[in-house]
Amino acid sequence: MNTLMTERTPHPTHEFTLDNGLRVIVREDHRTPQVGITLVFAVGTDDEHPEDFGVTDVLQNALMPDYDDFIKETGAIHQNFGDSKGLRDILLIAAEHLESALKVQSTIMTDEPSDELLRTWLDEELLCNKEKSLFISTVSFSPEIDALITTGHSYYRPRDAIAANLERLTFEHLRNWRQSRYCPSNACLVIVGDVDTEEARRLVERHFGSEDQRAAPFRPLIKGPSEPGYRQITQFLETEYPLMLVIFNTPGMENAPDPQSVRALEVLSSLFESSARLKSFENDDRSTIFANVLRLSRVNNQFTLAFYFNGDPQQAEADLWALLDDLKRVPFTPEELEPAIIQESTTRQALYDNPQTQASGIGYLVGSAQPWQLIDLEVAQLRSVTTQDVQRAVNACFTRERATVAHVFPIEKKTSA
Repeated sequence: MNTLMTERTPHPTHEFTLDNGLRVIVREDHRTPQVGITLVFAVGTDDEHPEDFGVTDVLQNALMPDYDDFIKETGAIHQNFGDSKGLRDILLIAAEHLESALKVQSTIMTDEPSDELLRTWLDEELLCNKEKSLFISTVSFSPEIDALITTGHSYYRPRDAIAANLERLTFEHLRNWRQSRYCPSNACLVIVGDVDTEEARRLVERHFGSEDQRAAPFRPLIKGPSEPGYRQITQFLETEYPLMLVIFNTPGMENAPDPQSVRALEVLSSLFESSARLKSFENDDRSTIFANVLRLSRVNNQFTLAFYFNGDPQQAEADLWALLDDLKRVPFTPEELEPAIIQESTTRQALYDNPQTQASGIGYLVGSAQPWQLIDLEVAQLRSVTTQDVQRAVNACFTRERATVAHVFPIEKKTSA
């Protein structure tokens, strides 16, 4: 097996804060002459009140620098992700271009978008939220299913409410939001790769060391109800075959009994691929079960089970509950668990084995208010998952009180009925 980053002694990692409040994390990894940079802002859609709906999606696009020339000149790779918790702007560059990359990226904080640019992205977001989505998959849900999943969550944002507010948004509102949230004290810069920490500090202070002393508004921890009760919906959407979706609200690191209960769910998702016991669920009326763990935040996460079926949806759902009840009664053996643990830990090792993914992973943890040190603990935690950990997770999380169930049929079936 190749020796990957997470099997080594963690790379030297240093943290400091500029006078303006910008948090900086530098991790030295000299194996390749590359550097990954992630600038993360702790602001996302969860921060929006109804009068703010849509503002972060507009600004996520409007504030992005024009990287085209920089990418052409340097061969850099750029990614940008925004979600409910934060915004991450990610670059992978040759080490020699570190200063020019920091110079370009720092404009996210310093440049003011023009009225024309704000209008362009306002219109784009408005159009997106007015469109009715009929697409469905094992990982992409309709707005109606999303609404059921987030029952009782104060941060649920209906598309029609977003669209209505976008039509009311003023440039002043957008600029006030930009000024109060996209500031040094609400951001973290992560630099990973072939870099000297002191040199990185000097360059960061040069390009990010503004005198901007604004303090971002207090950000409360938002928790949704863990057991809002069984929810079920039947829809006719763009799916080739009838699709069964069962989405469980599951805990994150903040509200789980211990870290192993979260890692056990991640191992369990791989068990659905490796366990002959689970694969036996497939027959002429059902496809194999697809399992997916979505780590949205440190408190509100999701575990999705999905499969195609024929015949009566109530029976297909009942068959799944019978399987889950069997998992609660009869634990997996260590031999059954081992392939899933190997798969999950190996995947995580590979995920964090280059400067870009390390910087992005650390940025994600920081942006969702989790300790960045988890990046060095994940593989060891996964490898220590036991059959008892999985059994406890199954019993705690695979309950009807946590479940949103969708019976999804192809659109043409509605027409022919």
